[in-house]
Amino acid sequence: MKKVFAVLLVLTLTAAAILLASCQFGKDPEPTDHEHNFPEGKVVEANCRHQGYTEYTCTECGYYYRDTFTSADPDEHVYGDDIVTREPTCALEGEKTKICIYCKCKHTSPIKKLAHNFDEGEVIEEATCTHNGTLEKTCNDCGHVESEVIKKLEHDYDEGVVAVEATCISKGVIKYTCGGCGDVKTETTGMLEHSYPKDEEGNDIWTEIKSDTVCEHVSMKIRVCDGCGHLDDPRYEGHDTHEVEGTRVEATCTKAGHYTLECEVCHTHYISYIKPNPDNHTYDDNWYTLPEFDNVEIRDCTECGHKDFKYLK
Repeated sequence: MKKVFAVLLVLTLTAAAILLASCQFGKDPEPTDHEHNFPEGKVVEANCRHQGYTEYTCTECGYYYRDTFTSADPDEHVYGDDIVTREPTCALEGEKTKICIYCKCKHTSPIKKLAHNFDEGEVIEEATCTHNGTLEKTCNDCGHVESEVIKKLEHDYDEGVVAVEATCISKGVIKYTCGGCGDVKTETTGMLEHSYPKDEEGNDIWTEIKSDTVCEHVSMKIRVCDGCGHLDDPRYEGHDTHEVEGTRVEATCTKAGHYTLECEVCHTHYISYIKPNPDNHTYDDNWYTLPEFDNVEIRDCTECGHKDFKYLK
């Protein structure tokens, strides 16, 4: 019996050798009628059970060989697809497992928790114009509660009241008050235009005046603001004149300036006035506040009383 088994083993090994030779692995086919053409080799990485190698295949006949062998690496597994072993919820992570196709070892990893399914929420504290509110939302699936900030509201200011009337020589102030919290803000308004007299049809009224300094060749007309008494620049009608060099005096916020003109016919000298400059104020350094405007500092012009405002942070 043992002899029979030995004979069968020899025959099996011989058949395997013949089969390997017919597969053309690691040995040239016989006979060969061409030179092998091997392109760049294909790298097969080692895994947990099998060694790695580089395989070269002839493009003409399919003969191949392998070299550059690397040892099997027990940590280099080849896993199949993930299998979900526990579905995730919004409270707990899930779990998935994958199995190596060679050694059947398992690798388990977590699946991220699902997002909470919150309801529309309940307002715990209403937002106002001075503080944020709070909204609480509850998850419909697990009961988890989270709080959100409700952003502060904008101030609800009224239409405002005039605190300081604007005139043609000073700016005005409008005071606004929030109906929700009483917060106060102020706004500066521009100065008014001068109000000069007009006729029934809305035309400017200029009054002609006589002056010893104006010659017979020139007519001088003036007009005065009804609100502040401001004297507008005189209007001269007649022939040409020119300004005498070195005679100009600039206007201030309340006082008119002047310069001297000379008639080009008779060379008579006369004065031309410059209207006051409402922006050329002279302020003292005494800043003060009013009880109703504690966020504003004020100072006065020493000549006209015009108020200058500075807002505090």
